[in-house]
Amino acid sequence: IDLGDGAVEDYLGVHVNNNQWHNLTVTLYEKNVSVYLDDIRAQYEMPGDAKYVCIDPEIYICGGPDLYKMKGLKSFNNFAGNLKYVYYNDVSILYELKQHNPKVHYIGVLIEPEFEEIDIEVIPITYPFATSHIWWPLKQSQSINIGFQFKTSKNMAVLAYSEITSGYWEVRMVKEEIRFELVPDVGNNLVKSVKFNVSKDWHTVVLDYRKGRIKLTVDSPQNKPAEMFGLDFQLHDKVVIGSGLKSANLGLIGCMRNIKINGLLIEPRYVINTERVVGEVAIDDCRYVDPCTRPNTCEHGGICSVREDR
Repeated sequence: IDLGDGAVEDYLGVHVNNNQWHNLTVTLYEKNVSVYLDDIRAQYEMPGDAKYVCIDPEIYICGGPDLYKMKGLKSFNNFAGNLKYVYYNDVSILYELKQHNPKVHYIGVLIEPEFEEIDIEVIPITYPFATSHIWWPLKQSQSINIGFQFKTSKNMAVLAYSEITSGYWEVRMVKEEIRFELVPDVGNNLVKSVKFNVSKDWHTVVLDYRKGRIKLTVDSPQNKPAEMFGLDFQLHDKVVIGSGLKSANLGLIGCMRNIKINGLLIEPRYVINTERVVGEVAIDDCRYVDPCTRPNTCEHGGICSVREDR
């Protein structure tokens, strides 16, 4: 906390992401701040001479606009989870929200807040248009391991793409197959595929390239992986997830979750606010919410419309 004359930092509690309810209370009286987390209590005296603060009339719960522009924050991610008994002084925020008090605003991609307890185990990324995608930098040129889960109602989609020294590779879905296609140069391509059961909602894909070997695994262990040996190509500096630059109109229209690149699990709440998002990409629990209903889509009396892929 920083009241203008210097910050006070501390860490309280352990395993607060254990999917259990936790009680958090913060009180401010003159220069004294008290923080209660479950049965833990901590007290702090703020530096400086000021005893009073002018609080912004707009108080945000569980997030806020443009967090990445805020100084001092340890995380720029909005909260994902459940809340109950939210009070500001003696005002019950959730009660007033449910009563449609005009002073309390719900801001989110869903049209209405959900007044029920919902377990949020994973946050999927929605690609509403074929050209929508994200990209991630690659630090290694000799190997890559990429895994994700996806679902779609379409029968064709490019799922991942990257350029190599003089060509490119793609992972694509074609009806009941997941294919890895390597195009080392113009007029030459190598293809391996794995058949999978399309009746399932979510499908798991893992691609591994190292020491000249490609291994493509789909919904393991039900399906036998596809492999290529004796390969030798250099990866460029990024991988595209959800589309392919060579066939952008055949990108994924659907959702992905648990995206992992070279052992790093991609945090959707982080990547969605970076330049690594291209086109319309959303975090809407895979509900394909109309982009025009999202907060702050149109300002100053503008009119929103969706045309083709934007």
